[in-house]
Amino acid sequence: ERHRDILMRKSRMNGPDFDLLMRLVMGRVRLVPHETLDKHREMSLRCVGPIDLDDAPFIACALAHPGSVLWSDDSHLKKQSLVPVMTTAEMLSCWRR
Repeated sequence: ERHRDILMRKSRMNGPDFDLLMRLVMGRVRLVPHETLDKHREMSLRCVGPIDLDDAPFIACALAHPGSVLWSDDSHLKKQSLVPVMTTAEMLSCWRR
């Protein structure tokens, strides 16, 4: 519940909209085994290593599933070109169409 409140506050969404968006997103979430991530480790580290090493696993996950989009408000992720990144505002814009 605490994490939900933090994420909701960061997203600047009201409770019902946030809950609906999370249900839609979580319905599309896939767990990625470590073995799969390892195949993309080197490329993801080269991609975001100079920016933020903590983001490498997210890039690796997206690379493991072509067509994936990362949802992040970290503007530095938009500087890489391997994986498309959408901000919360962009996600909301698509959702409201």
